[in-house]
Amino acid sequence: MTNGVFSIGKGDAMNGRGKGRKRRNRYGREFFVERGREGGRIGGKVRAKKMTADERSASARHAVLVRWRRWREQHTTITRNKTA
Repeated sequence: MTNGVFSIGKGDAMNGRGKGRKRRNRYGREFFVERGREGGRIGGKVRAKKMTADERSASARHAVLVRWRRWREQHTTITRNKTA
C-alpha cells in the first residue's frame, strides 16, 4: 500500500506481523529537505531582526564558547603527573 510519502510493504505494522518499518519515499524526503533548507535560510535572519543588540551579542558569545569548547574537547589530551 502506498500513500504519498510513505510506502508500506507486506508484513508491516498494519497487520501486526513483520518488522513494522515504514519506508520513506525518496522523493518525499527531498521535498522536505528542500523546504527545511529554505526555512533555515530565512529563519536566522528573521530571528536576528527581532532580537535586540544585546541579545544578538549574547547569542554570538554563546555560539563562540560552544565552538571553542568542542575544539578543546577534540584537541586536548589528558596528562598525568609523573611521580618519581
